[in-house]
Amino acid sequence: MLPYAPPFMLPRAAAGLAVFLFAACGSDGNGSSEQESAAHRPPNILLVVVDTLRADHLSVYGYAARPTAPALAALAQEPGSQVVNNLIGCSSWTKPSMATLFTGLPPVEHGVMRLVGPGSRLADSATLAAAFGRAGFATGCVMSNHLLTRDTGSGFDRGFAFWDERSARMKHEGTTSAEVAASGLAWLGQQPAGQPWFLVLHFFDPHAVLVDHPGQDWFQPGYGGWVKGSDATATLRAQQNSCSEADRAQLGALYDEEVRAVDDAFGTVVAALRQRSDWPDTLVIFTADHGEELAERGTIGHTQTLHAELNDLPLVLRVPAGVAWDLPALPEGGHAQQQLYGAMLRAAGIAIPHGPVGSAGRGVTPDFAAAEVDFVPVFAEHSEKFVQKRAVVRGDFKLMLDRKSGAFTLFDRASDPREMSPLPAEHSQRAALEALLRAHLWWESE
Repeated sequence: MLPYAPPFMLPRAAAGLAVFLFAACGSDGNGSSEQESAAHRPPNILLVVVDTLRADHLSVYGYAARPTAPALAALAQEPGSQVVNNLIGCSSWTKPSMATLFTGLPPVEHGVMRLVGPGSRLADSATLAAAFGRAGFATGCVMSNHLLTRDTGSGFDRGFAFWDERSARMKHEGTTSAEVAASGLAWLGQQPAGQPWFLVLHFFDPHAVLVDHPGQDWFQPGYGGWVKGSDATATLRAQQNSCSEADRAQLGALYDEEVRAVDDAFGTVVAALRQRSDWPDTLVIFTADHGEELAERGTIGHTQTLHAELNDLPLVLRVPAGVAWDLPALPEGGHAQQQLYGAMLRAAGIAIPHGPVGSAGRGVTPDFAAAEVDFVPVFAEHSEKFVQKRAVVRGDFKLMLDRKSGAFTLFDRASDPREMSPLPAEHSQRAALEALLRAHLWWESE
């Protein structure tokens, strides 16, 4: 497959026309067969982001307790599919993580680290959707997280010609996966034949509230504790410090039912795409913004730490034949979430926009992965959720800093992938990683 050279400098309408002409004509401008024009067509890109999805609850990453994601597992078995390990998220909650995914920038450069007010809106204009739109792609997003909706003025809709946030109206209640899938497929059905498209499906489940799904009766046999389906988030957190092993198992079962609901909806999308003539040209990227704590460390939810259950992200790819997927490994292994932006644009043959003045740029491979959370709750009564932590990951080792206490914690992720056993302070890796952490540019509040 020859590289696709999009009409990057043309206005949006002209760019769209040029794509149609490019698909209809040969590279020499004299016309060609339909088969040749298809070979030159850029891939469609489906980006699936599952809010609050843990990699370690998916069978493609070794999870065997329950069949949470058979549709994803089936896709991963197809020729050209890949399951990527050690993708590190930039934060442990949605706004900074999605800002990095949409801009290819770390938090210090995209500036999004707050729920409201300054630092809560995405100001960067060079979003994925904007880049795809300029290159003649139809651009759509079905957004189910209420933090990112257009009516909040968050700016995450920038560049999307189609933006559906109706699923976000339920906020933390109910399940919306089937609705998200249906909206995305309806939009695809309206796109002109031959035009490449970029579609983001943001599934909110399995974010709490954790709903009990009658079709997946995975409750623990004989359980008689306090955990019940559709418990309010406040109810869960009120009990989080006293969770027993049985409570944690029940939470895990409910969480898995929600993951399966997403997978069922994802399976519906994939089945419908298989019936389309452009399925052979469709790149599928399945990932998450962050994970979820299920009381392993005494808390339920996210934002509180930067441990593996929150920052080790899934990444499953379905790469069409002839499409070059380029996601370079970090110097000592693994990947950083900010790299996905450049990989998607490179796969489509689209020039990567420049980063802000003084930045390292977009689409570059950093020397190591970094994650941070500087979370300030909106309500004073939630002051226990105020957290400031930073982490660097290089190779097998991860160093975390709690800025409030000043404490450093080091983990060997090869021997301790769940990060439950801190290494001694005198460990040989400590000094070098601490120097990396201190030298790195982090987001700072104004």
